[in-house]
Parts: sequence; structure tokens; C-alpha cells
Amino acid sequence: MIFNKKHPPAGFYVYAYLRTSGESYYIGKGKGIRAWIQHRQNNKNVHTPSTHRIIIVSDNLLEIGAFTLERKLIRWYGRKNNKTGILHNRTDGGEGASGSIHSVETKLKRAESNRGKTRSAKTKDQIRHSLLGVKHSAGRRQKNSAAHIGKKQTEETIEKRRTTLKKVKHSKEWNDKVSAALKGRKRSPDQIKKQKETWRRKKLQS
Repeated sequence: MIFNKKHPPAGFYVYAYLRTSGESYYIGKGKGIRAWIQHRQNNKNVHTPSTHRIIIVSDNLLEIGAFTLERKLIRWYGRKNNKTGILHNRTDGGEGASGSIHSVETKLKRAESNRGKTRSAKTKDQIRHSLLGVKHSAGRRQKNSAAHIGKKQTEETIEKRRTTLKKVKHSKEWNDKVSAALKGRKRSPDQIKKQKETWRRKKLQS
């Protein structure tokens, strides 16, 4: 069957944009007329080609199936922005922006736009619930650890965290889990020193 903007595929689908040479330059997942909508904004991102260079790779899929196939094809062809292949995709595909590479300028703009904003209690609760049970890989944990090495927090940040933690009330189940996880662990002299300093500060403030 020939698909186009007036007659799009049923369900979710995976599509490819082709160069004039017939080589793929973008893989996407969509529904409805997504494949025929212009992706380029302000002369940036991916150019949507003419209809005869838009190929529907597979259609009538469940969303999870479309995500899986999209990721598989992007991994197969590779991406230009991380020097693994020929595609203009900026992420590994699938749900979310896994593998996305942001420039320093983009990160600074995002940080500046979020500065001073406060999240509502509802938003905070939604974020908290979305993170419950999330387990990070060893590689992710190492990256996070390396990113914080040498960083010193301001007294203002420390005080804000301390104030927030005072309001937190953990369930008995939570306390039991923490206790079980720490049982048998040996603390380093540095950890013991830091804990003593924390307890000393708490006594002074009480």
C-alpha cells in the first residue's frame, strides 16, 4: 500500500527519510501524519523531504513496538552527531531523549530559562513518583559520581537541603530498608568524621 499525508498508516509506524541517492538520513516513529510534518524549525534540525523520499518501514504497530524498531534502526545505521554513522537523528530513539548530545550553549540557555522557577507541590509529587523504583546502571552512577568530584556546595545550598530534610518523614518500612542496607558496613575515618560534624551542627541548632 502507498501511504501519504492524505492516507497515513494505521496505528504507530516507523519511517525513514531518504537522500536523493536512496540512502537513509533520518529514522523516526510516528502516528497519523507525523512523517509528513515539517521537522525543521528556524532552519534547524531535520529537513522533511518530498513524499516519494519518505518510506514507511513498518506500520500498524503498538507504540512499544515502534519505539523498539526505531531504536534498532538508529543503532544499525548510526548517528552523525556522535560519529557512529549516517543519520541526522540527535538521540538513540525510543521514548525520551536517551543519548541526546547537547552543546554547552544549549545547557546554559536551559539553566538560565529555569532559574528562579519554582515547581508546584503537584509537579514535585509527580516527579517523585516517576522516580520511584528507578535503578541506574553502574556506568550512570560512575558518571554522576565523577561529575560531582571537587564540587563545593554553598552554605545557602547546604542550609536549604538541611531545612528540606527536616520536613521529610520516612515510613517504618523505609527506615527498616536503610537499616538493613547499612548493616555490616564499615565506615571510613573520613565518613565517621563527617557524621560527627553533622551531629555537632544538629545539637548546636536544637
